Amino acid sequence: MEVEYVLNANKISLNQGWLLRYEPLFWGPEMQGFVADKQEGWIKCELPCDVHMPLIANGIIKEPLEAQNCYECEWIEEKSWWFKKIFTANDDILKSQVVELVIESLDSEADIFLNGIHIGHHKSAFYPFCKDVKKYLKEKNIILIRVTSGLEYVNDFDASAVEKSVNFEIDANGRFRGDKRRVFVRKPQFVYGWDWGPRVPSCGITKDAYLRVYNKCCVRDVHVTTIKASYDAELCFEIEIENFNQISTVEGVLCIDIRYEDQKVVSINKDVLLCSGINFFKINTVIQNAKLWWPNGMGDQNLYAAKVSITCDEVKHQSEVVRFGIRTVNLNIDKINDSERKFEFVINGEKVFCKGANWIPADSIYARVSDSKYDYLVKEAKEANFNMLRVDSVN
Repeated sequence: MEVEYVLNANKISLNQGWLLRYEPLFWGPEMQGFVADKQEGWIKCELPCDVHMPLIANGIIKEPLEAQNCYECEWIEEKSWWFKKIFTANDDILKSQVVELVIESLDSEADIFLNGIHIGHHKSAFYPFCKDVKKYLKEKNIILIRVTSGLEYVNDFDASAVEKSVNFEIDANGRFRGDKRRVFVRKPQFVYGWDWGPRVPSCGITKDAYLRVYNKCCVRDVHVTTIKASYDAELCFEIEIENFNQISTVEGVLCIDIRYEDQKVVSINKDVLLCSGINFFKINTVIQNAKLWWPNGMGDQNLYAAKVSITCDEVKHQSEVVRFGIRTVNLNIDKINDSERKFEFVINGEKVFCKGANWIPADSIYARVSDSKYDYLVKEAKEANFNMLRVDSVN
């Protein structure tokens, strides 16, 4: 089983205490100073936040998924939306070597300002905005983010190239719910209308925001691969470590601690030499008497937990817990005869009969789907004896 994780160091949450307002769409990034100084007209909100959420909570709009309320919300995509947050940075933060501002998802065209300085333009809801902001920080700080639904950056000339390739849904009133411009905007496509959902274009800061504080070095990423799923399972850890010293190598100790149900299984310590910048390491290990991960109905979904740490000059950075199952997944497409091939999944060497369904978004306003709701829906799928979910490509 291969699992990719984005790991963090000393994470300082910025999810609380945001303010939101809207302005005309033509108010671009150049208006940031004027907007930031406004004292009235702000709405309180917390992250994750699609702009529909505080508007509903404050009675400004009705629930767009009920009746035909979505038509009364169309004005939302014709505005620019501005998020503001004031936060303080203590001495530990200000004296750190690297302080990254991470915003996990901006939907979808966003300009980010810190203390009046434009620190970036972000064009996708599918990958995080991340920037070292150490040099911009002071004791009291203001983040201002201008975000729009994104369509205003696509002109008719661009859209004409795909005019005959984009399908539209037509509602009961004979109106198009789709928008051919959507294919140029890096965000969930269903929000412009699908066969099962109305047009409710998402816009906002739709995941978490936080500061990550580093010194000396850090674990950037861990990728776990099962090489052999058997009684003595073979694993490969691919680890990405960054050395923040730009002019010198640094000696370090890389540690991997693997546990099952909080019992230590394997512990690895390795002396490493870190070059400036990003370093990659591959470390193989064997887990004896391995407890394999199996699909629903074929066995247990056993999970191991690993922590990876790097210590440089007595400064230690440890990753978050990496949870992984030991399994191999193969697709058998061997020939049956001259005109046919197999199409069967093989898990840990055993063929599996796939039973499942198509997963569509759990809410048209996806930012308000909680972890508990995802857990509940997956639990229902498990209890229905599903062992596979196809994730719809419109996500």
